[in-house]
Amino acid sequence: ATAEDGPSITRAEGYQGPLFHISLKGGTSGSSPSLTIEGMTIHGGSDQEITATDPLIIIAEGNVKISQSKLCCNNNTSGTSLGGAVRCEEGAEVELISSEITECHSTKGGAVYSSGGLIVSGTSIYENTSAGDGSAIYSDGLSGVSVNNQSIIHSNSSDDDSGQITIVD
Repeated sequence: ATAEDGPSITRAEGYQGPLFHISLKGGTSGSSPSLTIEGMTIHGGSDQEITATDPLIIIAEGNVKISQSKLCCNNNTSGTSLGGAVRCEEGAEVELISSEITECHSTKGGAVYSSGGLIVSGTSIYENTSAGDGSAIYSDGLSGVSVNNQSIIHSNSSDDDSGQITIVD
């Protein structure tokens, strides 16, 4: 399934929080629980003049794969929000596979903010903005960041002219 074929979710008028807050606990011996979001379009709702306080997806614990999906589509966050589309917290991992993140805004990490593990594979991240570092991706985690050469990251901008990808350890 592709995002065009699958379901579409839009932040409701007046709601400013995340559309998904994922905290996967447990798992079998030595493995973390996992979840796959596939073939979805997830809208931020700024076309309804919504300014959110959080990204569309917060991953607090576990391993999450976001595959063949389109994220953001006009998600605008304000204040000290980290990540316009996705925030991956310490100890969690996110893998973006054959997806698209566009037209997001946040304080750091216009599209993605990660304190955990991040893998970007075959994904396009473009036309995102940030007030500070990482107009596309900001990572302050020691879990690692991997962006393969099939991914396209372009036309992202920040108010302080920092790079499209900022990695701090």
